[in-house]
Amino acid sequence: MKIWKAHFSDEKHDTHIDIINTEGTFSDDSLSFTINGTDFFGSGFDDFHLTSPEKYDFDTNEFQLLKLGTKNKGYEYSLQRFSMEITIPFPVINIKTNKTENSFLRIKYACEQSKENERSVRCILDDEVVFGDVYKMYDFSLHINKEIYKSNNSLFFYFEDNLIDIYRKIKNKYMMKCCFTCQWSDYSPYGNSDFGTMYRKHKEEYSKVNDKETYFKYADNLDFESKQETYICREYELRIHFSGYRGFIE
Repeated sequence: MKIWKAHFSDEKHDTHIDIINTEGTFSDDSLSFTINGTDFFGSGFDDFHLTSPEKYDFDTNEFQLLKLGTKNKGYEYSLQRFSMEITIPFPVINIKTNKTENSFLRIKYACEQSKENERSVRCILDDEVVFGDVYKMYDFSLHINKEIYKSNNSLFFYFEDNLIDIYRKIKNKYMMKCCFTCQWSDYSPYGNSDFGTMYRKHKEEYSKVNDKETYFKYADNLDFESKQETYICREYELRIHFSGYRGFIE
């Protein structure tokens, strides 16, 4: 379990919080935090919901919530109209000294009401379509001691795009040491979410994969487990031996 320091703000709150990250799979909803006794959980930064709707006093309107779901399958309440700044420990290795540096990712984003012609989140409430807020990334940067490497792709929410951009900026000086740069993790060719959907497992079969065609041939039907880009385990190896589906980061 990891704890990420964050700052949460909306119309009624301006407070520091701890995000608890159990580092489970994407389906485990491994991120959670509490504000004034109200618990929220989610699998990614654009996916926070009330943990216990039955305990929440909806008459207070303390949080902006979007009701989703159906009567048969149950309802959930998505957190809306807030901003968040999160500090995520993110180890990098100094290539020259081979030492781990004091480094972290800083992410600033907001969940905002959509404007005209702006694509918002399309959801279902019973038999009707409802539209959620728009998630916007305002900063995605890697801080190494006093150096700051900001992603030029930070308008896009995907960790994949932002980490690739930062990697290219630091690659001659530092190496990211995390699931994102590991030889044994990859994204699905069917698509991936903004965060936390890197596949791992089945080293022997995956070592045969060098493009989309060989992924479907050797790895398509395997029971991969999903991990976060920021995750790291004892099996870590730098992605230099074979390209996998997504290729090398260059």
